[in-house]
Amino acid sequence: MEKPSLESVIRNAFNEIRHFAFTDPFVSVLSEFWATPESQRPTFVSRVLLNPHELGKRGVTLPNDILIQRTAFRDNRPTQFAIVKHLPHGYTWEKVTITFDNTTGEPPIRYENVVNDPLATPGSRAVKAA
Repeated sequence: MEKPSLESVIRNAFNEIRHFAFTDPFVSVLSEFWATPESQRPTFVSRVLLNPHELGKRGVTLPNDILIQRTAFRDNRPTQFAIVKHLPHGYTWEKVTITFDNTTGEPPIRYENVVNDPLATPGSRAVKAA
């Protein structure tokens, strides 16, 4: 059997993320996130979006192969959180990601603070399906 093209694998992964992101429970969580004052959104990400119990209380079922993660980038882009799906091994592309950014343009987490924290996993913190 022929290996699917990279383009089709990326397209399928994006569609799976999009399907999850448009479920009614996740849309409700997003509405709650955007209704939260800007200064409190990083806490909302930690308390709700990275917490499988809190997501479950809100009716969100995270597919086994999709992650919600907080990521700090070296260029300090304003990403609040991301929905990620890793591609199968054997492709030059590693993952497909949809990011949700801070509307002020400021990074909620600065890269240098994450890499200098000995307790932090460099770059990201993720939640997987329970």
